[in-house]
Amino acid sequence: MTTDSRTAELEEEIAALRQRVAELESRSSQPLCQKTLAREQEIVRRLLGERVVLENIPDVVCITDQEHRILYLNRTVLPRRAEDLIGTSALEYLDEPARAEYIAVWEKAWTTGTPQTLEAKTQSGYWWQARLIPLKTDMGTITLGVSADVTQAKRAEAALREGESRLRHAIEATGMGTWTWLRDGYFWDKTLCDIYGIAPEDVPRNFEGFLARIHSEDRDEVAATIARDIETGSHSEIRHRIVRPDGELRHLVSKATPVRDEQGKVVGFRGGVFDVTEQRRLEEQLRQVQKMDAIGQLTAGIAHNFNNLLSVILPNVMLGRARANREVLGHLADIEHAANRAAEMIRQLMLFARPEGHDKKTPIDIVATSRRTVEICGTTFDRKISIDLEAADDVPAVAAHAGQIEQVLLNICLNARDAFAQAETESPRIQILIDRGSPGMVRIRVSDNGPGMDEATRSRVFEPFFTTKAVGHGTGLGLASAYAMVREHHGRIRCESRPGEGSTFELELPAAEFVDPPSLRKPAQSVEQGEGTVLIVDDEPLVRRAVRGILERGGYEVLESVDGIEGLETFTQKRDCIDLVLLDQSMPGMSGDQVLLRLMEMAPQVPVVLLSGLPGPAARLGHATAVLTKPADASTLLCAIRDGIALKKRAPQPTK
Repeated sequence: MTTDSRTAELEEEIAALRQRVAELESRSSQPLCQKTLAREQEIVRRLLGERVVLENIPDVVCITDQEHRILYLNRTVLPRRAEDLIGTSALEYLDEPARAEYIAVWEKAWTTGTPQTLEAKTQSGYWWQARLIPLKTDMGTITLGVSADVTQAKRAEAALREGESRLRHAIEATGMGTWTWLRDGYFWDKTLCDIYGIAPEDVPRNFEGFLARIHSEDRDEVAATIARDIETGSHSEIRHRIVRPDGELRHLVSKATPVRDEQGKVVGFRGGVFDVTEQRRLEEQLRQVQKMDAIGQLTAGIAHNFNNLLSVILPNVMLGRARANREVLGHLADIEHAANRAAEMIRQLMLFARPEGHDKKTPIDIVATSRRTVEICGTTFDRKISIDLEAADDVPAVAAHAGQIEQVLLNICLNARDAFAQAETESPRIQILIDRGSPGMVRIRVSDNGPGMDEATRSRVFEPFFTTKAVGHGTGLGLASAYAMVREHHGRIRCESRPGEGSTFELELPAAEFVDPPSLRKPAQSVEQGEGTVLIVDDEPLVRRAVRGILERGGYEVLESVDGIEGLETFTQKRDCIDLVLLDQSMPGMSGDQVLLRLMEMAPQVPVVLLSGLPGPAARLGHATAVLTKPADASTLLCAIRDGIALKKRAPQPTK
């Protein structure tokens, strides 16, 4: 039997008692025997105070007067006894916040004349659901209270609320938005509204409204997937894009479970949505790095082969000048110019292949370096292009090669300038902002208000040879070189752009907190006639022939070896007459690096000039007298040979 049914039964009994009291009171005005009337009234009082039903119902029945004093109590909670509470105030057993509520409900019961219900907590921690019934009897004005113990239910309710709160906090911590789709509409929580960038009142009310918020290119696939899931009773993981009201593109992943009716038919879904935009961005950056690394490895071989060819062309151009007439000299000048342009292109490509730069990185004032770039652009760009530089006050120095950083910024600004020209941008503007980035890094943001790029173009801006410019107006190496140089500085570079909204390149470079080992000494530029014997070790016969011609014209005797093994044999046989070894780094079989180490073991005093397409690894060996990047011009090569032989002459000779 429920509390309400027991209360109703008790109210019926009380109503019967009231009727009996009324009859007795009406009879008191009749000429009856006073003794009989007193006896019947005593019977009613006994019925009110001693009815067996009050003693045996499971609920607590309490009668109080207008001062809330307890007049009757059928039972109470151990260890208290009911008889000990008679005459005390019912309020003193309630928790402090519950007292005011009890009084308010009691007053409402007497004001309205109808029973009232409340839940109150006692000082001992029990919760009671009480129904207060106002009564007027011959004993005076009283309140009948019928209470049921709801402590377990309240504790279960509190535990449920706590569990729901923990679940909600856990869901919020994951950033997941939850949703329900039933026949009567869509229901989204606040997190999902935030993901879509909409207010709760703008949640779509039907399937068409939901599809309207999906990216147009993904809409058909999402609709087809959901239709298939409704038919099969499953829910596939759905990956799609949305465009928020502010125009921002976001990548989402949706997962759900079906909701079924009593017949097992799918009538909707409940699920969650994750915003994976940042994850996709990191994955894209990782793919870009991996792609650039692969390009770098391929470029290393291409650069080496091209440099070998250029190492033949340029020396022969120099040798041909001595025997050429005026007309031929012009042709040779054109050949040299084209070869030098090709050499510069290869030098840019080589940035992708070398894992570390051999140039010295020193603490530089990045703000001053950027300002020099702005000055260069200001004097060479169209005057209508506005270039502004803004820097925070606490920008630290950057460990970098100043020339390379200037080149990076210049390449980005040149890219913006060309974009302005292609789109005929009105009031073109470039803004450079320098401040602190992530911990230990300095951030440089170069933004323009040009035409911007679509996603397909933006994703390829750092690829070598990729360009949107007309044929003959760009090599596609400017931004690719910028990417390589930033990576060489252990930094990061990324591009943000949308059509019609301009482009922003963001660089992060390490603050100057370390000192790189000193760079290899660069040879002097003056060329003088020399003397001595040079051993050339190179697997390319045309390179050997071109270099031999330069050295012989410079006064040197020359020995040749076609690979590393033959070079070591020649050196072993003629070490007494060899003054210097000119060694190619990349050769089949025994590499130049391996030959260099063997030479240092055999004769540590012999000078070795290393010819390298990728000087970084060789520079770390620390044994070469000089490292020359192919193709080396004649004066640079002769100066390196001269200085190396001079160094040998100054060094103390080993005692025989």
